[in-house]
Amino acid sequence: MVKNYTIKEKKIEILFNNEGKNLINKSSGSLVYAFFKGKFVMSWHPMRRGWEIPAGRRKNDETAEDCAKREVFEETGAITNKLVPLGVYTVNKNKNKKIIAVYTADIEKFETKPDWSETGIVKLFDELPDKLSYNDLIYENILHHIATEGLD
Repeated sequence: MVKNYTIKEKKIEILFNNEGKNLINKSSGSLVYAFFKGKFVMSWHPMRRGWEIPAGRRKNDETAEDCAKREVFEETGAITNKLVPLGVYTVNKNKNKKIIAVYTADIEKFETKPDWSETGIVKLFDELPDKLSYNDLIYENILHHIATEGLD
């Protein structure tokens, strides 16, 4: 899948193809649709007052995959396995380009998330809820891709 669109002066491109997979190592962060018993996990972010898919920035010597696993655990307490890279999405705004790796994962089990986690409630969904933190259609487009193309 290749999709390009603009929302609120942000140019967004989703690349779930070979080009996108080749850009994963250049990403500055990761986003993960992590599944447990057929549903995906999201967490409530109290400061942004919305539901979010686990995601975050890579640390200095961290791979995109390690970032993905860490962010899922920090934000939801989930231990993942079978991470599958889909590709990347990019956001261009004011000549700044951000590349984010996108994965799916299976959740093996849930543990207690860290006390310092920035997120609140953790919940499983079979469709996107109302009150998302971000209204840029990225979550919707990725979920549509997963629903139509499958997890692998």
